[in-house]
Amino acid sequence: MKKALIFACLIILISNNFAQQAGTSTQVDPSYFITHTREELMVKLADLPCGIKTDDPINVILQKLDTWLTAFTPKPEYSDDVYA
Repeated sequence: MKKALIFACLIILISNNFAQQAGTSTQVDPSYFITHTREELMVKLADLPCGIKTDDPINVILQKLDTWLTAFTPKPEYSDDVYA
């Protein structure tokens, strides 16, 4: 009886692990979240959809970020946007 219970628990754990792996289709390289220089940061900020240019001064960058975040409305298909 103990062996059957342990075997059942093992199958449940393994199947849950595979189910979680199957759901992740895109992964970001963890090194993307580390920024060493201002140039790297400016490239990442320019990739945002708020109109930042790499030669913008700090006060303009902050204003553009503030305007974009204030106007941001979550999309229903992305349920976790509400928490962002």
